[in-house]
Amino acid sequence: MPTGRLIPGTCAQAALHIYILYRYICPCTDNQSPTAIGDCGSASIIAILAQAMKMETKKRKVLDGTHAEQFAALRQVSDLTPAACCKVISVLHDGQGKRTCARRQHSHATSFPCLRSLSVPGTEDETSIKVPCMSLPALIEAKVQACPLYRESLRRACQKHEGQLTLLCYADEVTGGNVLSAPQARKANLVYLSWLECPLLHLESQWLTASVCRSADIAGMRGGMAGLLTSLLRFIKDECKHGFPIAWGSEDVDLIQIKETYILADAEAIRSTSGWKGSAGVKPCIHCLNVCALGKAIGAEAHVDISSCDIARFWPQTSDSIAEAARRLSNARTISEKKVLEKAFGWNWDNFQAGPLLCPRLKDWVKIDNVLYDSM
Repeated sequence: MPTGRLIPGTCAQAALHIYILYRYICPCTDNQSPTAIGDCGSASIIAILAQAMKMETKKRKVLDGTHAEQFAALRQVSDLTPAACCKVISVLHDGQGKRTCARRQHSHATSFPCLRSLSVPGTEDETSIKVPCMSLPALIEAKVQACPLYRESLRRACQKHEGQLTLLCYADEVTGGNVLSAPQARKANLVYLSWLECPLLHLESQWLTASVCRSADIAGMRGGMAGLLTSLLRFIKDECKHGFPIAWGSEDVDLIQIKETYILADAEAIRSTSGWKGSAGVKPCIHCLNVCALGKAIGAEAHVDISSCDIARFWPQTSDSIAEAARRLSNARTISEKKVLEKAFGWNWDNFQAGPLLCPRLKDWVKIDNVLYDSM
C-alpha cells in the first residue's frame, strides 16, 4: 500500500465492504470499530482501508462543499491569505467565488470578535479619530485556544506568579510594499503585546498585534503616536482593571491581573511614543538628567557629554524630575521661551503632555524606568 496518500474512493468503498464481510468471519472485529482492532494482522489491514475510505469521503466533502466551506478549509493553511483563498476557489469554479467570505467576520473568523474601536483626540478641538484595536482579554482567549505553545507558556507564567503579570508593549513603525521603493502612504505604526514572565519572547508567536494605524492618521491626533499609545493603554487598563479570567480547560481557570506595563521600542519609537526629543535636544538620553549631546556639556557644571564612559557621574531621570520639567514647560509664557525649555529639558511639550508618562490614570502603570530601549 502506498504511504502518505489516500486510497481512491472506489477502492476504499470496496475495502469497507470487505471489512463488513470479514466481521462475520474473524472474531477479532466483534464489537469493535475499524480503529480499535486487536492483534489480527488481516483485520488490521482491513481496518486501515476502511479508515482511509472515511478520510477520502471527508476530503471529497470539502471539494464538493460550498464556497464558504472550501474557504474555511483553505484558511487552515497559514501561508494563504484570504485573497489567495478566493483566487484558489475562483480557479476551481471557473471564475466563480471571487468574493467568497469577503466580509471581515468571515475572512477573519477567529480575530474579528476581538476587534474594538478606539477614539483618540484630534489636533482640532472637539474632534476625534477612530482607531481599530483589539480587546486584550478576547485576544488572549482566542490565542490560547488557537496556539498550544502560547497556552502552555502563559499557563506556566500564571501559575508561577499567581496571575500577577507584567504587560510588555512594543511599538514600531513599518512600511508595506517593495523594500527598495516602499510607498510612504502605506507607512503605519503597530503596537504589539506580550508578557514579561513568558520565557519564549524571542518567538513571533508569543506577541499579539494590539493596534495598527497609518502614520497619516496619527499625524492628525493630539500628541501623535504618544497620544495614540496613551489612549490604547488607558483602554486596556479600563478593560482589565479587575483582571480577566482565562480558561485552560473545562475546570482549570486562572485570573490574570496586570501589575505594571513596560514600553519597549527603538530610539525613534521612544521619541514618538513619549515626547522625548532625542538627538534633536541638548539631552539625547531619556533616562539621564545630566548627559548632553557631544560637545554641549562644556561649561555646564556636573554635566557630561554622551561620549563619557563614567556611569557613576550620570544622574538618573526620575518621576519627580519629569513632573518638574512638565511644570516648567506648562508655565512658559511665550513660544520662544517654551522652545528654549524644550531643548534644555529634552521634551517636545505637545507630545510630552499627551504621552503616557504624564497621564494620571497610568501613573501606577507606566514610569520612566518602564521605558526600555530595544537594541535590535
